[in-house]
Amino acid sequence: MTLKEFLNLEKSEEYDFTEYTASDNYKELQELERFFAYQIEKSVYENVNQLYTIYLEKDIFKGLVDPDSKCPLLQMIYIILWDEKHLINCKGNHSLICGETMNSVNTTLNCYVKCTTRKKATKLKNISLYYSNEKFKENLDNNKKLIEFINVYHTLGNFIPFPVGCNSPRGYNNSRIEDYWDLTLKYVYDYYHGDKNSVQNIYTNSKIEKKFKDWLDKFGGWETFIDDNYMFPFIDENGRPKELWKGHFDGAVLPGTTDQCNEYFENAHDWILKRGRIMAEAMHKRIREME
Repeated sequence: MTLKEFLNLEKSEEYDFTEYTASDNYKELQELERFFAYQIEKSVYENVNQLYTIYLEKDIFKGLVDPDSKCPLLQMIYIILWDEKHLINCKGNHSLICGETMNSVNTTLNCYVKCTTRKKATKLKNISLYYSNEKFKENLDNNKKLIEFINVYHTLGNFIPFPVGCNSPRGYNNSRIEDYWDLTLKYVYDYYHGDKNSVQNIYTNSKIEKKFKDWLDKFGGWETFIDDNYMFPFIDENGRPKELWKGHFDGAVLPGTTDQCNEYFENAHDWILKRGRIMAEAMHKRIREME
């Protein structure tokens, strides 16, 4: 997929960037099966050796990379859509631009499975249940909102250049935001509006916090941050971050009901697609200006 081919897609905002260097067998996988195959390859889960071996024999994992920082096409898109001054903090080894996947599937899917199965704890390391338990499999396959969200998980509108060293700590062992993008935006909003300590809700490590603040300061203010990062679908009519489910800013960090999980799936899907369309339009405009 070249940049020109990407721009000529009828719906470039729906393109899955994990396909860029992936095998044909991976591309043939659909929805949840593709998502779980990607997760198995990227993480060390228990009880998946047999499934991993099957996928390995089919070359499912051949060429499969984490696209936010390793997809050449996405790297070109970052350079087109973002000014160099905003990318300086995001360049790591070999000048690769560090990217972040804003809205995660894993955390809310774990909560959804816990709500629907009433298990004390459910993690994706028990992913083999999806393939061995027909009732469990049917429950996930029939959740249209979950499927739709997973289908846009690795699309344009869910990626953003991010300061080096700040992407992983935003999600791992962070009980204050648990990788949720709306909470991240909430604390960024607070930072720009005078609460310089709000970033401590995102990062507890002072060195990482400083890197993140340095990146934020390059934008100068909240309005510029939103504009330059094409973040309007995640912002309400008053210019404040929108909740991914009702009551998220005033309640528990994690969803506690299936309704809250489904609201997250639906809102994340809708806002990712809208942002992707805005970004695609901006790309066409910038390329015309360069010609």
